[in-house]
Amino acid sequence: MATEIQEEIRRNLDRPPAERIEGYYGHRRTWFLGRWILHGGWRPDREIRLYNRNNGSWTGDLHAKVDVQGRTAHLRHFYYHYTYAGISDQLQTIDKYSTIAGGDMHRAGRRFSAIRLMTSPPARFLRDYFLKLGFLDGFPGFIIAVNTAFHVFTKHAKLWEMERSPPSFPPDDWPCP
Repeated sequence: MATEIQEEIRRNLDRPPAERIEGYYGHRRTWFLGRWILHGGWRPDREIRLYNRNNGSWTGDLHAKVDVQGRTAHLRHFYYHYTYAGISDQLQTIDKYSTIAGGDMHRAGRRFSAIRLMTSPPARFLRDYFLKLGFLDGFPGFIIAVNTAFHVFTKHAKLWEMERSPPSFPPDDWPCP
């Protein structure tokens, strides 16, 4: 990929300014649980990873992305991503990110919905495992789909918790044995 990037930068500098590419999408190939993940909710996985700093900037919070003013193109080669050391690492990230996502929803004024809590996780599982062919990644594909659905469940449950503003634990008047 490094050679492709170097060649593309040289080609881009030879273009007239009005035709220059301002950002390039990199296609990520992810390794998880002993295999490359080629299907499911983690695919396709492309993001702008090379861009002109004068015409691009990072936007967003939890899943920040590069916003580019101008032309974009796609690099041909993949870059390799080793996302989690294992399931425990993924679950710790889900806990952290679901707290952030629940807080983002709360600050944005989104209200908790029991219907959304009950329907969104299974819908995400069905989409990622069946519609996006996650089952073709074997048991790791199943684990990814289940954990992604769990993330969806957890962020909605945390939104519910935030709306309730529960007292600190344990409450001062907590009965002690």
